[in-house]
Amino acid sequence: FNLKGSVDLAILERHVMRSGLGFDGVGRWDGVLSVDGSRLRIEGRMEGTDGAVMALPVPRFEGRVTYDGNGLKVRDLDLESLGGRARLDIDVPPGPSGTPGVRVAGALEEADVEGLLRLVFRMGAPGIGAAATGPLDVHWPKGRARLVTGRVGLDLAVRPDGRTPLSGRVDWTAVDGLQTVERVDLRTPDGRALLQGTVLPDDRTDLAVDAETADITALDDLLTRLRRALGNPEAQKAGFSGGGTFGGRWRGSLHVPVFEGRVSGRDIGYRGVQWGAADWVGTADPEAVESRSLVLRRPGAELWLDGRNEIGWFGDKDALDLRLRLTSWPSADLVKAMGWDLRVSAPISGEVTLLGRRSGPRGSARLTAAAGRYYGVPFEDASLALRWDGRVAEATSGRARLGGGTLTLRGSLDDDGVYDGTAEVQGVDVGALLPPPASGMALAAHVSGSLTLQGTLTRPRLEARLLSPRLFVADEGLGAVEARFTGKGDGRVSIDARCRSARLDLALTGAVGSSSPYEATLRLQARDTSLDPYLRAFFPALPGALGLVATGELALRGPLVSPRALSAEATFSDLQVLVPEYPLRNREPLRATLEDGKLQVAALHVATEGTDLAVEGHVDLLGETDLAVNARGAADLRALSVISPRLRGRGAARLALAVSGTRAAPRLDGTLDLDGAGVRVRGFPHGIEEVRGRVRFDEKTAELVGITGTVGGGSVEIEGQASYAGGRLTSFDLRPTGRGLGLRYPEGLRSQVDVDLHLFGDAKEQWITGSIDVRQALWTRRYDLASELLAASRPPAEPATLEEGTRLDLALRAPGTLRIDNNLATLQARAELHLQGRTTAPVILGRAEVDRGRVYFQGRTYVIRQGTIDFVNPQKVDPSFDIEAETRIQSYRVTLRVSGTLERVTPTLTSDPPLSPVQILSLLAGGDESMVASLTQAQAGQDRLAAAGAATLAAGKISEEVGLERGAEKLFGLNRFSIDPSLLRGAGTTPTARITLGKRITPDLNVLYSQDLRGSEQRVLSLEYTLSDRLSVLFTREDPGGFGFDLRLRQSR
Repeated sequence: FNLKGSVDLAILERHVMRSGLGFDGVGRWDGVLSVDGSRLRIEGRMEGTDGAVMALPVPRFEGRVTYDGNGLKVRDLDLESLGGRARLDIDVPPGPSGTPGVRVAGALEEADVEGLLRLVFRMGAPGIGAAATGPLDVHWPKGRARLVTGRVGLDLAVRPDGRTPLSGRVDWTAVDGLQTVERVDLRTPDGRALLQGTVLPDDRTDLAVDAETADITALDDLLTRLRRALGNPEAQKAGFSGGGTFGGRWRGSLHVPVFEGRVSGRDIGYRGVQWGAADWVGTADPEAVESRSLVLRRPGAELWLDGRNEIGWFGDKDALDLRLRLTSWPSADLVKAMGWDLRVSAPISGEVTLLGRRSGPRGSARLTAAAGRYYGVPFEDASLALRWDGRVAEATSGRARLGGGTLTLRGSLDDDGVYDGTAEVQGVDVGALLPPPASGMALAAHVSGSLTLQGTLTRPRLEARLLSPRLFVADEGLGAVEARFTGKGDGRVSIDARCRSARLDLALTGAVGSSSPYEATLRLQARDTSLDPYLRAFFPALPGALGLVATGELALRGPLVSPRALSAEATFSDLQVLVPEYPLRNREPLRATLEDGKLQVAALHVATEGTDLAVEGHVDLLGETDLAVNARGAADLRALSVISPRLRGRGAARLALAVSGTRAAPRLDGTLDLDGAGVRVRGFPHGIEEVRGRVRFDEKTAELVGITGTVGGGSVEIEGQASYAGGRLTSFDLRPTGRGLGLRYPEGLRSQVDVDLHLFGDAKEQWITGSIDVRQALWTRRYDLASELLAASRPPAEPATLEEGTRLDLALRAPGTLRIDNNLATLQARAELHLQGRTTAPVILGRAEVDRGRVYFQGRTYVIRQGTIDFVNPQKVDPSFDIEAETRIQSYRVTLRVSGTLERVTPTLTSDPPLSPVQILSLLAGGDESMVASLTQAQAGQDRLAAAGAATLAAGKISEEVGLERGAEKLFGLNRFSIDPSLLRGAGTTPTARITLGKRITPDLNVLYSQDLRGSEQRVLSLEYTLSDRLSVLFTREDPGGFGFDLRLRQSR
């Protein structure tokens, strides 16, 4: 029969061909059907679309089909499937399963490898993106594909479709199910694998594997998918990451592979831990890893491991039989890998034996750590011996250095969190272990004590005692601390603590819940205790110079984890506010309450001499809500030292202050009315007295309104403002004006002045600028001239320091009002000067011109003819003189010119009638006119005269050093007291000395008395009165001798 038309392939397969290949779909048949007795023969051509074979979709197929008693034969089957094409010949013998003769031969072109594996080996989908091209020829008994025989040679190319890219070459043969992998070369983007070996009909494998990968995680994922595709749905990833190489064998089976060999890895990760470089020899299967040798290395750390551990889920297939040796290995890695709930970080060294299960380990360990942290607490030189046994972990011995001290412990902990152990500490610094309770409140104390603990941490039975000889908070010493803690298993811990020192006496009693929210009932008693260091933790703006000392008690109730839910009541019977040199004290007991984080002060009344203040209000200690504090009453300005240690005040004032805003941003509004107060700046000799007016201030500035006062007896008016922050003066800008101010500044100068000044600056630098008009000024500092003339060369004076004191920039005008009156001169001058430098080292610059005056030298008075004084040294007050003066000695007029500085004075002497310098010195040394006139320039006379002059100066030097002249002036009111050598009297060969006493009664009247100390020469009493610059009268009485009278008239040539 000729047949032509559509054919249902599934019906044809089920009722006629029965090939076992699972043909399905609809095809178009064009062929012949013949019947020969009982034999049926079908032969023709079949083509179609949307077919299937062995459940594999075949979008298009075409080929010749023959079916007779010898079975099914398909020739030249050209089909499109598996994403590619194939041309195959298929033979299926008749008969039941096991009949030999099923054969597939042909060539593949870009066929999907995953589909091909599914077709040939009945595998699942491992997610491989590869296309195979090449010949295949395989046959197997019907229904027993595992007994396959044949050969396959395929080239694999990447199929870019989102699956794992795979390329390479497969050369495979099989004989009766014994498969030989002649060479399989597989490559992925991250690695490469070479396989050779055999696969038995029962899937047992013996393959040599050489693999290299840069991404073990990707390889682990691919192998897991392959195992599931091969029929192991429970296959799990091993969980490794990193890169490395493997050389060894694949044993076990295709479904349950067992890898044995060596792995050399880098950056190996496992169970969330990066283990570094690895060198492993052992066996790994889907359930366990058996390590004959595993060495892990990281910089400065090594770990050796051998044994077996299952790699299933925690609590299921997690058996352990491991031995570890560690050198400086991070403990956090071990804790994480084992899944322990433990916060410890330290480089661990030692030996560990782990048995049992990861979820219930048994074993022991002896570990050491040079340094680390346990629940955030730092330790050093730790050693620990541990033992695990099921549900209980026991520390048989433990020791560590904590905070410079030692900790020893032993005890156990079971899975229910029940403790049973003891601990002792010796000399442990808690400041090194605990964070500060608040900013700037670091703790420091060396604590010793013991602890016995049984039960859980939520309901402990404990006895603890801690002692510290010294406890510090920040820089404040609290003294000795003793504390006892007692727990009776009722969920609360009783506390009894004492702390005493010179500045503190505290007692804390009560109880705290041992679990959250840590409900507390505490009572704190204080006696003469300084509170200001601890208040600054909450109020950083509190001035550093302000102290607060309290006696009272505080009751606290509520959960410690919720500060806003705490409530407190405080009563202070004695509260002292300590301002430098001015303490304040409360008059009545202070009562305060704390609710919802707000501190409420009902009434604070502090008083002392000149101060009577009342304070009330509230402040939010925990949040930034409203702040309301009011203070009113009388205040003493001695409290100004709180703002700046350079300010000193006194006197009464009225204060009205309102504080609002928040703790972080307080707002102030107040006034301070002054009535007769005084303010002084340290380092300046004058302050402002009788201050009256008003100061208006807020949180940032203070403004002076109508401020008047007196300085040195003169009136002063001040306007301006000052700024401050954090209780400290930050800047000021003041403009004082004054009239008739009496000053004693700088040292040695007394003056009465009018001022127009500008004072400004900040906390680091202050300035005084402006002008000073001198009504009168007197310089009285003494100067020892003889000492300077005979002084040896000295090093230059060091320049004045510019690091301390207030800067000066003042113009001084003295129109004929500047006078000098000391042992060297009496003169009157006019000056235009500039005061610079600092108050601690002022400098004067400018010029003064002498109007009239006198200079005193060696007991004689010189009338000034002209002179200038220049202040040119910018480093210190060091005037430069150029003064010319004259005096009369007997019938001669001697002119003295003095030039130089206070440190180096150069005198020059001339006379009229003219005398030589030797003769002038003779006059100065006490020689007679007749002797002076007879002197020649002979060497002997010069030597004698030089010796006389030197002796005279030396005598002046001695007189100054021992204070003869100063003492005589102080005791007797004398202007001159000297003991002068005399080498020019008598024969000149017998030296003698003369004592001279002098008194300048008025600028024009001088009295002089002279006595020879040998007693053989005359005593002289002389009285000289100067009528004018040209005329003077001299009265003389000599003993022995008589009276003398001289009228001296000077005639200029």
